[in-house]
Amino acid sequence: MISGKLIKNAVCALLGAVFFIGTAGSTFKVSAASPSLGSLDLESFSDADRESALEDLGFDTPEEEYLAKYKDSAWKKNFTKAELRLMSAIIYAEANGMGFDAKVAVGNVVLNRMNDQDKYGYVSTIEEVIYDHKWGYQFSPVKDGSLAKALKIYDSMDPDKYKDWEIRAMTACKEAAKAALSGWKTVPDDFKYFNSHLTTQSKTCMENGWSFKIIEKHIYYTKDTED
Repeated sequence: MISGKLIKNAVCALLGAVFFIGTAGSTFKVSAASPSLGSLDLESFSDADRESALEDLGFDTPEEEYLAKYKDSAWKKNFTKAELRLMSAIIYAEANGMGFDAKVAVGNVVLNRMNDQDKYGYVSTIEEVIYDHKWGYQFSPVKDGSLAKALKIYDSMDPDKYKDWEIRAMTACKEAAKAALSGWKTVPDDFKYFNSHLTTQSKTCMENGWSFKIIEKHIYYTKDTED
């Protein structure tokens, strides 16, 4: 039987991660790399233990605490398994060696494109955004085969077939995908582009007045000019 104190500590750690994620996305200019965050699986605890720990902390659910702090972000659990699979795989293909914020940012860009019906009205699902090649492949892993490999890792997770680091990386990417699909943001809604050309792209952004944010090996940016 897992102790209530252990559950309470786990919930506190989870909320600490939520607070870090929320504050990390508040400034959308150049920023330093942020550390990776581990994942906590509160579902492994019994309902009684979890409810007791949450009651001790003074709120009913982690979702309630999250919404109290970040009312502009929607806590959603209505994504499908297929969407989670594809989002996890594209995050893996684009940022498997990066930290939590960079991984979530990849998911944010995908969702930002899906939700921008003015420019991207011809795509309306995660799958359509990722496989979009109207102006050339928008996500290079689709073309170079790394997305297909990531999907195979996600489907298998077989330690006899894949390396330990690949399985651990996919697990981390899945947690980042869940966060992005649940409404967590490390870049804002108008950031619909990213690449690894940090120096040249940041110069282009500054010359055009575009907002941008550097997270580890990626630069995330908008092409909208600030007023």
